[in-house]
Amino acid sequence: MEKTEEKGEIPKLIEKKKWLPTTLTTSLTLIAILWALFFYGWLDLQIPLYFSIGFPFMLLFLYITLKFHSLYKFLWIISIGIVFAGIIWFGIGFLVVGVFSTPLPEFYVLFIPPSLAIGCYLAFRWGKRRDFRPYMW
Repeated sequence: MEKTEEKGEIPKLIEKKKWLPTTLTTSLTLIAILWALFFYGWLDLQIPLYFSIGFPFMLLFLYITLKFHSLYKFLWIISIGIVFAGIIWFGIGFLVVGVFSTPLPEFYVLFIPPSLAIGCYLAFRWGKRRDFRPYMW
């Protein structure tokens, strides 16, 4: 009996990134077709918009997961990054409302992506220093 793959080993097709051109071509074609159907009036705006935003995030999730070679590191960065981003986001809200005594602006939601980026970067640096080991109580 031949040994095909060890547990946790990335298949050769994915490792050589032969999936990337096919996936990109397929998703871009689908997005173009959906936008064409929207401009012809056959679809609502929601469907092409969801696919235009969702597919790149799905591909980014797949690429990062395969780049880290384990889902654990990726989940570490995302989960701890969301905690850090929440702290940063609420800190900005406290500065705007509490310190400056101004009403909360409507564009306060626009501070979420930069907070997530900074939070995930801080989580990556913290996890890299700890070798992504779980915190022991």
